Amino acid sequence: MSRSLSNAMSDHTMRLWDANTNRCVRSFRGHTDTVNDVAFGDGFVASGSADHSVSIFDPSTGQLMRTLYGHGGAVRSIDVRDMYIASCDAQGGVLLHDVRAPTEPVREYSLLDMANYMPNKIVIHPKGSLIVGGGEEKGYSELGGFVWTEGSDGVLSLEGEVHDLALDPDMRRMAVSEGKAGQIGVYSII
Repeated sequence: MSRSLSNAMSDHTMRLWDANTNRCVRSFRGHTDTVNDVAFGDGFVASGSADHSVSIFDPSTGQLMRTLYGHGGAVRSIDVRDMYIASCDAQGGVLLHDVRAPTEPVREYSLLDMANYMPNKIVIHPKGSLIVGGGEEKGYSELGGFVWTEGSDGVLSLEGEVHDLALDPDMRRMAVSEGKAGQIGVYSII
């Protein structure tokens, strides 16, 4: 499968598509609730679900290889770098798992313990640090945005809730979708 796409589904599955033919090659089953995010790794494809878990599948066979637990809420975003899977959940939990190790996370954080942060998106920087973006409750149904970088002294506060973020090819800046403000901001991460 030289050119493949994968998507998350509300029917509790993830699907792998051939980008050349636009046909579904395989469906992956292993969750008991909506699949919210998917990511490819070296020899595996992973999915994060509202059932509070991350599942790892063999893309060639569709076989469920392992399920990772530890989240207290719906998994909203996952990212893969090398043999690591980072995930964040609707309760502020952030986990980093090594896919070769037992199911216990390598690192674990609660963004709700730091402040009232609700993560929407997670990425792994190539140097290994985790970057999380989301919303911060500032009062009755009022959200501001935040970007938290593991190992940093503070949190970048933004006017609008962060819906997505991406690193540039140099890994020196990130683009952040600030939902309420309707803007995309570019920020230095070094």
